[in-house]
Amino acid sequence: MRLCRFLSEFKATHENESGLTLYLVHNVTEQSVISDEITDETTHESTLFEMGSWLSGRLFLLDRGFFKFRRFALIDENDGFFVSRLKASSNPVVTEELQEWPG
Repeated sequence: MRLCRFLSEFKATHENESGLTLYLVHNVTEQSVISDEITDETTHESTLFEMGSWLSGRLFLLDRGFFKFRRFALIDENDGFFVSRLKASSNPVVTEELQEWPG
């Protein structure tokens, strides 16, 4: 989001233009906002994703900007779930199947 020059304290990625990032975690089943944050444009949103017991029982749809194996492990350790596209350089090892297949 571009800001007028009077709000120049927000660092920008573009010269002479201030910017901000609005970060939201939205609960689609309850139609509510779980977390929100306004930062300067240069702060990456993945640094705002907080870990904790609130992750329990929730499914997170994450883009590749959030792709970190440690983050995935912490979501799992807090009994949460996630879906993310793999990076091209990933080489996953399947350690468990959650569904039994016929045959």
